[in-house]
This record gives sequence, C-alpha cells and structure tokens, in this order.
Amino acid sequence: MKLKNWKEHYDKIMDENIDLYLEEKGSELVVPDPLKSKEYQLALHRKSLSEMIHSKKADEIISQALKLICNQMPETVSKDVWDGVSEDFSHCEENILKYLEADGENVNSEDKSDNYVPIYKMCGLSLQTLKYCYAFGQFLYGKKEFDHSKSVMLFLMQIAPQIPEFWVATAMCDKKWEIIKRL
Repeated sequence: MKLKNWKEHYDKIMDENIDLYLEEKGSELVVPDPLKSKEYQLALHRKSLSEMIHSKKADEIISQALKLICNQMPETVSKDVWDGVSEDFSHCEENILKYLEADGENVNSEDKSDNYVPIYKMCGLSLQTLKYCYAFGQFLYGKKEFDHSKSVMLFLMQIAPQIPEFWVATAMCDKKWEIIKRL
C-alpha cells in the first residue's frame, strides 16, 4: 500500500474509532447541563479527541511518551521485561525502513486487511511490548501523573488504533488532566 493510501486509511480508522469510542463510552462523558445537550457535549468530545490525535502537539506528546518509556519504565518493571521492551524498540527505525522500502507490501498474510498495517506492526513491536507499555501508563495514572499517563496512552493509541483499551485510557487521562488544569 502506498504511503498516501496508508495515511488515508489510518485517518479513516482513527475517525471510526473516535465514533466507536463515543458510541460506547459517550454516556460516561456527558454530564447533566441545561445549557449543553448530550449531542453538543459528544460533539465537543469528538472534536477534542480528533484535535488531540491530528495536532502537531500530538508529535510532542509522543516524543514525551518515548522519553518516559525509556527513562522511567525500566525502574518500574523487571530487568527481563525491560530487556524485551528495549529490544523491540531498538529495531523500530530499521523495521519501518524495511517496510517502506518494500513499498508497504505485507509479507505476513495475517496482516492483510486492505493492505493496511498498524504502525506497531511496521515497527516490529509485539503485542506483549504494547501490554507492558499500557501497564506502565496505568502505573503513571495510579501515581496521579495524568499528563504523563496521557502521553503514553496517546502514543499507544496512535500506533495501535484498533485496540479499544488505549482509547478508553487516553480519554480517561485527558479528562483527569483537564480537571487538574482547571483547579
């Protein structure tokens, strides 16, 4: 799949997942407000999620997430776990270049769905590594480091948009972070 087509497909998946998330979790986001209807509140949440995903700030948040993963995660997991995660991340650039050089052709028949491959698969990251990063994000959330947790969850959501838990966690962190910023 050509990179332009991949980007269009990725954007479509992101938009579909925003809609799916709001459909499933929207009632939890809506608060009784006589001035703002349920539809209006959901539209605001949709706009907020879309802006968060597609903004230039998202790149900064992802960079922050990678720094957190590299600098803090080793202190929160066993050496064996970190060695596996570190190994996966150390080959990301190499794997993406191979993918792009092959013009995005999938070598793995199980990866084919309109030739779209999620970023984590392009990078060669395992689902286990994603689970460890998710657990790390949850750890940060438990420590009330909502902005850091949000960075990690947004990173995971960006590279694996088809995993709904990453969407829920990102939105929860975003909601908590917005509340804290207002205080």
